This record gives sequence, C-alpha cells and structure tokens, in this order.
Amino acid sequence: KDIQTTPQVTEQVTEQVKRLIICIDLKDKNIKEILEELNLRHRPTLIYDYIKPAVNLELIEMTHPDSPNSPTRKYRLTDKGKSVLKVIKKRFPNLKVLTPKVMLQFHIILTELNISSDV
Repeated sequence: KDIQTTPQVTEQVTEQVKRLIICIDLKDKNIKEILEELNLRHRPTLIYDYIKPAVNLELIEMTHPDSPNSPTRKYRLTDKGKSVLKVIKKRFPNLKVLTPKVMLQFHIILTELNISSDV
C-alpha cells in the first residue's frame, strides 16, 4: 500500500533528488557508492544538490542519524521515498535512466503524494 502524505511540502523536488531516489532504490548506500552510480566526482555537489534536498523532503535518511560522521553511515529511502519509488517501478519496471516520459510520471506521482516538483 502506498503511503499518502498530507502536509504540502514547499521545497522543490529537483531532477537530482529524483535521480538519487532511483539510485538508492531499496539498498542502503554510502557516499562513494552514490557518487559512482550517479557518475559524479564532486562530493559537495552530491551533498548539497542531491542529499540535503532529499533529506529535507524526508525522501531519504541517514542510517546513523545520531552519528553523522560515522564511517559506516549510509543513506536509505524513507517510507515516503519507498512509496514514490514503488509507484515509479510499477509504471516503469525496467527503469535505469530518467527519460522525459519518466520525469513526467515522476511529476504526476509527486503531485498525487502532495510533494512539490519543479518538472
């Protein structure tokens, strides 16, 4: 069952956040794994453009929130993030890349879950 969110989220869900949701999927990943999978080299870009907005929207969370500098820290999808991913995967079972068609569906799903999107 998909989780319905009630409060309107004011921050924008950027393409970077959408890519991060798909990247993390249902497997906890550390910074290095995410950088590699998203083909990024600049750690601050990942943190400020991808991770922080996704955390602020409660789409992902740290595995060790009380120890943010833990060497074993990873990121995982929250229930809200899993809900978004579940709907996307149902509509696009072989999803690997964010095409314009997928981006449009992402926008529709986020709207249904009351999450603002800039698409």
